[in-house]
Amino acid sequence: MYVNGNKLQRKAARRLHYRIKERFTTDIGLEARIGADLYIPHHVGIVISGQARIGKSLAICQNTTIGKSTTM
Repeated sequence: MYVNGNKLQRKAARRLHYRIKERFTTDIGLEARIGADLYIPHHVGIVISGQARIGKSLAICQNTTIGKSTTM
């Protein structure tokens, strides 16, 4: 929706991202690519980087971070 969407879809994705982040304390990067059947039983404390590429049928538990580590 955000990566391949038009201007209206990108705006809706940003609005949805903000609402999810505020209500569920879950931060999923707008550019993250997530396959079908993502299951989040307890949504508190989940962070997924915008660079993440996740396949299908994944269950993510609370207080989980998925991202890319960078070195300086």
